[in-house]
Amino acid sequence: MKISYQWLKSLIDLDGPAEQIADQLTQVGLEVSHTTLFRFIPPNLVLGKIIESVPHPNADKLKKVKVDIGQEQLLSIVCGAPNALAGAMVIVAPVGSVLTLPNNRVLKIKKTKIKGEVSEGMLCAEDEIGLGDHHDKIITLRTDSPCGTSLEDLWGTPPDHVFEIDLTPNRNDATSHYGVARDLAALLDKPLRKPIVQPQIPTNSVPIHIVVKDKKACPRYTGVVIKNIKLGPSSIWMQSRLKSIGIRPCNNVVDITNFLMHDVGQPLHAFDYDKVKKKKIAIKKMPPGTPFLALDGVEYILNGEELMVCDAEGPIAMAGIIGGEHTKITEETQHIFLESAYFDPTTITRAAKYHHLHTDASFRFARGTDPNATYLILQKATYMMQKYAGGEIQSMLEDHHFIKDMPISIPITYAYITRIVGAEIPVPMVHQILSRMDILVQSPTSEGFVAVVPPYKRDVVRPIDIVEEILRIYGYNKIEITPQPKVQLNYTPLFNYTREEQHNIKKLLAAKGYHEIVTNALVETTEAEKDAKAIYITNPVNKAHDRLRNTLLESGLATIAYNLHHKQQVIKLFEVGKNYWQNEGKFKEIEKLGIWLAGLKHLPNWAQKAKKNSFLDLYAIVQHLFVYKQLPMPKLVEKIHPAYTFYGALEDEKQCYGYLGEVSTAYLAKFEVSTPVFFAELDLHALLARSKGGRKAYQPFSKFPDAMRDLSLAIDEQVTFGQVKEIIEEVKKSHKQSKGSVITGIGLVDCYKGPPLAATEKSYTIRLQLQNDKETLKEKDIQKVMQQVATTLTNKLNATIRE
Repeated sequence: MKISYQWLKSLIDLDGPAEQIADQLTQVGLEVSHTTLFRFIPPNLVLGKIIESVPHPNADKLKKVKVDIGQEQLLSIVCGAPNALAGAMVIVAPVGSVLTLPNNRVLKIKKTKIKGEVSEGMLCAEDEIGLGDHHDKIITLRTDSPCGTSLEDLWGTPPDHVFEIDLTPNRNDATSHYGVARDLAALLDKPLRKPIVQPQIPTNSVPIHIVVKDKKACPRYTGVVIKNIKLGPSSIWMQSRLKSIGIRPCNNVVDITNFLMHDVGQPLHAFDYDKVKKKKIAIKKMPPGTPFLALDGVEYILNGEELMVCDAEGPIAMAGIIGGEHTKITEETQHIFLESAYFDPTTITRAAKYHHLHTDASFRFARGTDPNATYLILQKATYMMQKYAGGEIQSMLEDHHFIKDMPISIPITYAYITRIVGAEIPVPMVHQILSRMDILVQSPTSEGFVAVVPPYKRDVVRPIDIVEEILRIYGYNKIEITPQPKVQLNYTPLFNYTREEQHNIKKLLAAKGYHEIVTNALVETTEAEKDAKAIYITNPVNKAHDRLRNTLLESGLATIAYNLHHKQQVIKLFEVGKNYWQNEGKFKEIEKLGIWLAGLKHLPNWAQKAKKNSFLDLYAIVQHLFVYKQLPMPKLVEKIHPAYTFYGALEDEKQCYGYLGEVSTAYLAKFEVSTPVFFAELDLHALLARSKGGRKAYQPFSKFPDAMRDLSLAIDEQVTFGQVKEIIEEVKKSHKQSKGSVITGIGLVDCYKGPPLAATEKSYTIRLQLQNDKETLKEKDIQKVMQQVATTLTNKLNATIRE
């Protein structure tokens, strides 16, 4: 919301700099986000008088004029306006002035020659200084002010500072300059100029019939008929006020309604009286499906819940939101019906949201206006229509009043105020502050009093709200902070590991070239994905965020899609996040580590070609994590999952550590991902809770040489290398316990299928590394180990040793 400093100064005596006022506004709860400088007209413009005007010697359509701007020498200016005549008082832009033209072109006035004649400035038209759209003539003024007078001084439009206030929804009392000035007056203890004027009102009846049919939605409705309006531009001071807060002046009638809305917070609406059918006004709700053509040129189809202002033939305004096209003010308007009302905030809010109509009027009515100001502001508006639009009041001001709510009475004690504030505020100070805030103190005793709150303070309904009102003016910064005693709390960690351990995992992955992502835990559910164990959002903000995720996979796929669409080729991501599910009515969450691989391992360069990421790369980084945490790598047990081409679980005899696999192309297609994606999801609780932690113990290198031996065997094609390795590991353990470490490495060299093997067979070539840390291995010892490995594989896997 924009608030003009100069406008505030017309309501309260302020003399501090704009920065100081901004701080004071923030102190009373009206936070100023930023301040901008506003000028109604460009600086350096002055009043001048044309002393001489003669035709240009070298151009038929130009004139050469001599202008007095209060200096010793007359200015010589070349001008093409037909009304640049001797004796005219004009607006002059001297050399050095900067103007912004209608096409946003910036023009800096310089001394120049036009058709051979010197020109030392410019005589200004309306569009050249932002006063209108006309360009065919220069502006001429009627004034006795001396030549050289600054135009800002002449018109009373000094430079202004405009505060941008981030108004909270509860502050309905501060939606106007008067409301803001009211808080400043209370803070500074200065008198506030009341904006109420009582014009001379006729006593005859209103020449229009008004009926309020929905009294709940419209508790108060006032109106008056004003005839013989002389439509035209507003006064300069009013145009300046409106422009300072970003409102474009229209005409004197519309500008008066806009001015009063931003001045005192009461929206008004003017109807063309001659266009109101049968001179009847009814405030009611219309049947669903009724069309309504609004001022913005859009036809809205009503849902039956909107409050409408209607004439004898149908709706002419959506109450409190927007007027109708058929009764709008035009250049032909001579008589108006002026409306001032109090509408139910809930009714206005629902209608504005339903039709996506957020106007200045709905902004105020939705928060709640002052029901007591409706009639008083109509008086002020009537006075201004008389003064600035030449209107004639045709009747008394009709007032339909159905408000039952009286000012709220709130009992409160001084002990309560002291307890909430944390310090004792003197009783006279409490009473004085509340008096400045228009809150009456009734039935005071030694223990407390009754606070009577005016209707315009809709957010003050409880004792705690009274304390807030006191503190806003007293000053939060005046409350000293009392040191609190130290209290030792028992801390029970949610997980069996520290955040430092988690951070070390992240650092390890980052060192391996992975990038951390943080994604939204809310995801979209399709019909095929609905699950009884999933947690759904009762009132989701949008369809794409209707469920809490039970896997990190889809959150990362959306990120991968975004990166691929932005030409990223190397994608290595990880995230530590929570998954959610429910079981038998109990909600659960667990922290997981997700790792994604897609695209290339690295970008191609002169030394190496590009290689694509594979499942083995994913397995390698997972294995690296287990080595880092000093845990044996669990078995990879193949499972079946509809979202994966291959899917395996990392399991040992105690528990499952997580899953990894290649995502299926069908699942990737939902995220518009066309490249293979490999994903691992690890249970951080399982991984880190069993971690040995600490530093690895140093093991010296063996002083004795190692030996390499290959063993080829034919086995059933269903047997995996993991099974083979597990059996060799058993042989390794038996040797380590009896004779020290002998088998120190197990690797797969080759896998073959084809003749001379049977169709159901395959061949593995296993390479064993053998070494003893106590002595040099003899050939007979090596042969003995190899024979034991071969025999064990033959017995347990029905393998055939190949020569």
